[in-house]
Amino acid sequence: MATALCAQPALPEAERKLAREIYKEMVETQSGYTTGATTPIAAPVAARFEPAGIPAADIFAAAAIPKQANVVVR
Repeated sequence: MATALCAQPALPEAERKLAREIYKEMVETQSGYTTGATTPIAAPVAARFEPAGIPAADIFAAAAIPKQANVVVR
C-alpha cells in the first residue's frame, strides 16, 4: 500500500529568518559535547521563551553543577 506524501506549506520569510538565527546561535555557542558545559547556551535558550509569550515565572534556567545548567519551561 502506497502512502501519499503531503507537502507542507513553506514558512513565511520572517519565520525562516528567525529559525536560522536561533539555529546559528545554538551552533556557534561553545557548549555541550565540545566543552562539557551546557551553561553557555542555557541562558540564551531561556531568554527566547519570554518574548515568545511564556511568562517569566514559568522559565527556569539553573544548575546543580555550575557548568551544566538546564532549562525548564512549564
